[in-house]
Amino acid sequence: MDVEKKVSNFTIGSFCTEMTNYQTIVKEYLIKSIAKVEKDTEYKLPIPYIIKTIENTGNWKDNVAKKPRVILDILYEIKTPLVFLDADCKIEQYPILFDQIDSSYDIAFHMLDWSTWYGYKDSTVKELLSGTLWLNNNDKIKELCKEWYSESLKQSIWEQRVLSSLINKYNVKVFELPLEYCYIDSLPNGNVPLVKCDNAVVIRHFNLSRVMKKLLKRRR
Repeated sequence: MDVEKKVSNFTIGSFCTEMTNYQTIVKEYLIKSIAKVEKDTEYKLPIPYIIKTIENTGNWKDNVAKKPRVILDILYEIKTPLVFLDADCKIEQYPILFDQIDSSYDIAFHMLDWSTWYGYKDSTVKELLSGTLWLNNNDKIKELCKEWYSESLKQSIWEQRVLSSLINKYNVKVFELPLEYCYIDSLPNGNVPLVKCDNAVVIRHFNLSRVMKKLLKRRR
């Protein structure tokens, strides 16, 4: 009797810009880490993924503004929820939480607490991080992505701030991811983070954009 092969009930998505180092980075960081986790974890589940390559505009902000468009395109291609990750991150443990988020949720992300992460004692700021996103594959999320993309192209602010401004408008049900699922490897000044996750990190972000966005040049 044939046994049905189990796979993760989500698809990983990401994108890179053509003719830039991101094409190498996504292979060396994200794709290699997916392959390693598939082999090394107790779950040993195949993790489907889709990596899109987009045209390089020569401007980092304009390139990342296309993230919601890529997300939308992938959602139309797949039937599962989508886990969208930055190209320069590594999955260090099987992300079992993405198999467990209830289908009643529309979106999941981490809210970075500035008081603990940066040591700003009087800060009440919590910042939506879009480096790791879980998106349910439903009409509400697709409509959100359409406006997220449109506004990201028009506005001068970072795409994740645009997303943050739209969450309440669409009345989406949010699942807040723990820090381990969007752990940033260093502070903006290059120092080691104040908050440690030790061996608990599931998805580690390296924020190579801090360097790469200065090197992007318009394709000739």
